[in-house]
Amino acid sequence: MVFDQAGMAAYADDDDGAGARSHHDVAVLSQFLPGPELAAALAEVDPAELPTHDVVLVARAWERLKAHAEAQQVRVFAELA
Repeated sequence: MVFDQAGMAAYADDDDGAGARSHHDVAVLSQFLPGPELAAALAEVDPAELPTHDVVLVARAWERLKAHAEAQQVRVFAELA
């Protein structure tokens, strides 16, 4: 899976034309701001298809997204105080 600058997922086909994802460039996930684009990109990643190093990068991206969501939740709860 290759992610372009706009944060959309693009798939690279194998030479056999089967449409399998043959290239993974998850390092670009670190360039995404936490939010809907990062969430959409992460939803397209299958960790089982990745080498260990890339799985770590994906886990870090999920952690950034989770921290962002938790910060937004705290902001909402603060309005109740």
